[in-house]
Amino acid sequence: MRRPAIVVILLAAATAAAAAAADPVCLDIAWNTLARSGLPYGSGVWGAATAKDGKKVLEVVASTSAIPSIATSELSFNPIGAVPATWAAPTGFKATALNSVSPDFISFHTKNGKTFAFNHFEYPQPSKMYVSELSKPDAKGKITVVNTKPLDDTKDDGLIFMCSGTMTPWGSHLGGEEYAPDCRLYEQTFAKCVTPSEATQCGMAAGDSLSTLNLVEFARYYGLYSAVAKYNLASVDILNNQAAHDKFVELYKCYNYGSSPEAKLVSSTGTTSLTKWRTLGRMSHETALVMPDRKTVYSTDDHPNGVWLKFVADKKQKLDSGSLYAAKLKSQRVENGKPTWDLEWILLGKGNQAALETIAESNMKFSDIFEVATPTGSPPACPTGFTAAATAINFARVTVNSTNYFIECLKVG
Repeated sequence: MRRPAIVVILLAAATAAAAAAADPVCLDIAWNTLARSGLPYGSGVWGAATAKDGKKVLEVVASTSAIPSIATSELSFNPIGAVPATWAAPTGFKATALNSVSPDFISFHTKNGKTFAFNHFEYPQPSKMYVSELSKPDAKGKITVVNTKPLDDTKDDGLIFMCSGTMTPWGSHLGGEEYAPDCRLYEQTFAKCVTPSEATQCGMAAGDSLSTLNLVEFARYYGLYSAVAKYNLASVDILNNQAAHDKFVELYKCYNYGSSPEAKLVSSTGTTSLTKWRTLGRMSHETALVMPDRKTVYSTDDHPNGVWLKFVADKKQKLDSGSLYAAKLKSQRVENGKPTWDLEWILLGKGNQAALETIAESNMKFSDIFEVATPTGSPPACPTGFTAAATAINFARVTVNSTNYFIECLKVG
């Protein structure tokens, strides 16, 4: 996603020049690789996955691979420096640092004459956000990366699956955590596993394979790993070692993920700040967009049967308190040959960052919030006192007469 951002800059310059000319002007556009995953720039390596202690995560790849990739990865395990002395790479494989190959949104920022780029990486997990200092353009307009480093995400215990993003009207970088594990599914399967199974994760993988993959990959943030017992690393294998599994369950806070993180450039030395805005709601965030009023934020959910959210801040440019609404589309009709809907915003609640942070960092479980019931009948319906909610996960699927219904019956406890 970094290249489209560069193209936008070049096209903007070309458009301005053409508009100023009396006749159309054709300008050449040059493509320049700004950065490549796994390469060093200054003191850092762009896209390197790091654990909470700052160490790089190690990966084993096919020895014939010129560039590490997800397709050739055999496994990913201990941070560099923590590998047992008895361990050796399997025949035909080699050890290397794990680098993300999926850069997503990039934004450009200036401070005291210096230019920086923020970008976040989507997968594998743990997801990372990087800040890179850029050179001034040379005579041909080419810019290069002077230095790069990951943002400090330890305060919030890391990031999961950072997807698209936008720039706020006040010049910060706003992203979104996508595909965080479903907390009901996690609680009822993986969290209570006894002698975990690498193949099934106690049923979690069958319920939602993508978020299960994100979960077991994210264990690397804590120095815990998956599918490594066969390589003499059973002590840290959350899928084959009960103690390692239980340690991960102790550390992992399910409601801590699924937020909109905002990164700000604090100084021209590259100092940054990172805040996960709980006030914008927890869901599978695709992106959040701040309106020109600097108070209203629309957020989209990249999930079937998802939700469209609107946050209205109490004060301009302050996302730490406000009201959260969900869109309700109703009364579909056709006008001038086009489908039209009435839109209603349903108030979900009012809140502030401090209170929501306390919840996110706690051991709160899905069952602490909701009661659930099994839908019955054909088509399935919820019992009295429970509300039907659309869901996208197989875990809650109900099958009646060979027809699948994705419905959950919920009641606030």
